[in-house]
Amino acid sequence: MFSQDDFAAYVNNLKEMLHKKGIDVTFIVNIHGTSAGRAHTFPIGISQLRKMFDLEGIIPATDIYLGDFTIRNIIDIWNINEILKATTKKPFGVMEFECGNGDYGNNLGERIDPNATVHKAVISYILGNRFLNYYLFSGGVNPKLRKEVKDGNGRIAFTGEEHGFAAPIKPNGELDYTYEYVKFANEFLTSLERQLGKDFSLVYDNVLIGYLDEYYRTEYAYGIGNRKRSDIEIHRGYNFWDSFLKTLFVMGFRYKFVDLEFSKPNVDQLLILPTAKYVSKSVQENIVRFIEKGGKVIFYGDLPVFDEFGSKCTILIDYLNIKPGREFLPSPHFYLSVSSPDNLFREFRTDWAREIITKDNEKCSSSILAYVTQENAACSVFLHQMNTLFIAAHFNTNFIFFNRIFEIMGLKPHIRVLAEDKDKIGTLLFALENMKTREKFLLAVNIDNFPKKVRIMIDDVEIGIRNVSPKEIIFEKISD
Repeated sequence: MFSQDDFAAYVNNLKEMLHKKGIDVTFIVNIHGTSAGRAHTFPIGISQLRKMFDLEGIIPATDIYLGDFTIRNIIDIWNINEILKATTKKPFGVMEFECGNGDYGNNLGERIDPNATVHKAVISYILGNRFLNYYLFSGGVNPKLRKEVKDGNGRIAFTGEEHGFAAPIKPNGELDYTYEYVKFANEFLTSLERQLGKDFSLVYDNVLIGYLDEYYRTEYAYGIGNRKRSDIEIHRGYNFWDSFLKTLFVMGFRYKFVDLEFSKPNVDQLLILPTAKYVSKSVQENIVRFIEKGGKVIFYGDLPVFDEFGSKCTILIDYLNIKPGREFLPSPHFYLSVSSPDNLFREFRTDWAREIITKDNEKCSSSILAYVTQENAACSVFLHQMNTLFIAAHFNTNFIFFNRIFEIMGLKPHIRVLAEDKDKIGTLLFALENMKTREKFLLAVNIDNFPKKVRIMIDDVEIGIRNVSPKEIIFEKISD
């Protein structure tokens, strides 16, 4: 955690240095962390800079490069914004909002669908971003330095004579195909603000995803830290984001994150937590207290047996009356698969599973929801008296299974799409409310390049069928 203090001190020193020069303004600190069109590592940037959030006169902003906005990365922009909201009380925005064609090397290496800019801008807006800085909006020329420097080009930048090859306004002043879409995005956002007002609310479900800052303090590791980092990296995101959370999102659940090391979830909300072998003692104790008060939890990952320092710590699993058994990994002649004991879903192949050993008694009974095929090993169980469910296997996007576990937990989303998978997947629905007028609105985004026909339910009330054109955004009032 020393690096968090160092980064905060560095930012504060820069601010003080500029104040002494008479520059007394609000400073924006840009958080990085996207890579290869994904944001799995973005929370590392949030963790590094989180103590900077407390400094006066400093606000955080994000740096978002996700490329095309498709089913591959639909939850990334949601997750990084919700994690940021969970870790700061300050307003925030996007300091580098990707708006160009993606051809940053001027080698025809990418050609982003310009609708992605519109879709990401709209979702960033409803998630509470206070500003979007389209970056890089205009290319240009790198002038020669006044004093010649033998550095290969003698210019103010290293990209050659020009920069901003991917920008909507190209280095030669020509308008690229993305320009009109940036213009349309601004027009659409203006329309949203006009109808939603400056004070609006996005409707969420009673679902909280646990954010463990300790799972992203992994940029510096040695000794036991290397083993811990490897274990944590497997379970903190990747399959958890891309199978569980993505399936949840497509099902209609609009979830928030909770910063579990510094905040306590409300017991009327379902807590979903990714777990590795390592979970700090204080977090384990807090989760036990949450369950004791009546809170419901879904754990996804391995069973915690160590604290954050690598010392044995089984407070959580001891309370749940479970323990880890065999770990299963695929091999050239072992095709690791998961099955349903009641044939709820078809057997599927996976890359990891952990046996969960339960010790049922009159105070604690369990039901097996999934097991390792051809092995007498449960890998998902429901602990009845504790309203707790553990999934210790990497699942696919298994709508049948995840629908079942939410039925068990007694939850369904506020807003649902009733349609075949081809129409449901890729149609993103959001409910919003103008807090001043109490008017309610529907926002529908079709991220796919083909038309959809969907029936929409909000709080079990059908609001009708909508035909959504390819890449279309529908925004309409649904009640006064």
